[in-house]
Amino acid sequence: MKRALRIYLAWTPEQLTGAFRAADLLLQAGHVPVMQGTSPDWSELDRWRLEACDCLVRLPGESPKCDCAVDSAKVRGLPVYFSLHDCLNALPKRVSA
Repeated sequence: MKRALRIYLAWTPEQLTGAFRAADLLLQAGHVPVMQGTSPDWSELDRWRLEACDCLVRLPGESPKCDCAVDSAKVRGLPVYFSLHDCLNALPKRVSA
């Protein structure tokens, strides 16, 4: 079985419900969602969370914080997806024994 991927979710305050739905779908797909923090600014804690991840999903909405997360992911060479659907289609499928 392939290891579960850690997927950073970058979301705006308006997307909180959507972020939790996305997290649930990632869990159902066998992966580990990592939610960004709730402070309005990009923080060291957010950076640490992102550094532990394998890719980033940027949910819709205007947000300098989310834009910082995308920029940081690109600098680290992490894949960045702008929809959960694209992310799930690109990820390896996990099969349980």
